[in-house]
Amino acid sequence: MSRRASSSLLRELKGWKKIQYLLDYYKFPLFLAGVFLYAVIWFSTRSLTHKDYLLYLGFVNFAPSETLTEELTENYRREMGYKGKDESILLQNNLFLSSDENSEYHPYTYATKMRILGAIDAEQLDLVLMDREAFDAFSQNGYLADLQALLSDEALLNSISPSPEDDSVPGSADQEAAGIGKADEIRGLYDAVREGFSKNIFIKEDNSVDMLLGNESEYSAVTAEAVYGIDMSSVSARIRDAELNGTVYLGIIENSPRKAEAVKYLNFLIQKP
Repeated sequence: MSRRASSSLLRELKGWKKIQYLLDYYKFPLFLAGVFLYAVIWFSTRSLTHKDYLLYLGFVNFAPSETLTEELTENYRREMGYKGKDESILLQNNLFLSSDENSEYHPYTYATKMRILGAIDAEQLDLVLMDREAFDAFSQNGYLADLQALLSDEALLNSISPSPEDDSVPGSADQEAAGIGKADEIRGLYDAVREGFSKNIFIKEDNSVDMLLGNESEYSAVTAEAVYGIDMSSVSARIRDAELNGTVYLGIIENSPRKAEAVKYLNFLIQKP
């Protein structure tokens, strides 16, 4: 139906028939607008009413068992000696990204993208465990920190593992018993996970818009390569022993204000349970 015929028919319809016609004709655009509006309102409300969490953890294309989920969330708190209400982990799961239109997860991709963008913009996503497709997507969009540089950052390491002689750093008996602040562990983390370093690309700029507009016929991009992820299946007994299908990658979000806690979480993952 042409736009003119559609407008003419719309003028003739009255009441509920007009509403029904609008819903049928604009079903998909209205659905997308609704999802986007929901994401904006949800994250705006969260930013005004949420409490601060110890860590915001995301599972993307990664659906561990209930037992493993408990191991990756509450067991971290127990082993680290965290007990306060403000020392909880907020888990973002049921996040699915897929470019394959035949994938069972493809219908959820748009909603997932909106949730991820909202969480990153609100600084409510610190660390993600994901499959290769999600790792590629996060890396290419510039969401991930360079882990090789992060784990070599002396200022960050000093903030996590002060020297034993530093009496100015407070610590409870529970924290000492849990081994928090062990300088040797944190400083040995780089070597412990180096085997799992996974390079990927960040697309700084490309001509995808020009291609869409028909101004360019071939795709081109300016990229940078760095270690944006760690293959946890090769360095973490907790992940490897779960006998998961496929490789699980860990990434730390570039704009996370809780990178020190994310590094401590990485250190937890590589320790034997």
